[in-house]
Amino acid sequence: MDFPEQITKLVSKLTELSKEEKVAWQEAGTKNTYLAQIGKAFVTVALSSSEPYGWYSLQVADDTGRIVDSASAPYAGRGAMDSSLQNWEALRNLYELARRRALQSEKVVSDLLSTLEAIR
Repeated sequence: MDFPEQITKLVSKLTELSKEEKVAWQEAGTKNTYLAQIGKAFVTVALSSSEPYGWYSLQVADDTGRIVDSASAPYAGRGAMDSSLQNWEALRNLYELARRRALQSEKVVSDLLSTLEAIR
């Protein structure tokens, strides 16, 4: 099933801006869930399953915390309809960006590499 056009645009824009480090992602307090406040809205992206391929979801909440829109994408396999697989890949990519930004993966790995170099 296709995502609504606005959700597709939202996921695309969030991914683009997250790559540019213009979205401030943080841990949301729930395992495998990351949150960004953008203007008056809150966006969460989550991995809802520990299965190898996972079930990704996106929620948009207003400034009172009400969920005003959402989308989810389970992994349907390589034989799935193109749109289902594209939705899953889009949310997976956004989730991974949000996770890496919130956990500061680049800094942690860079610091680790520096420490390992100093051991020589």
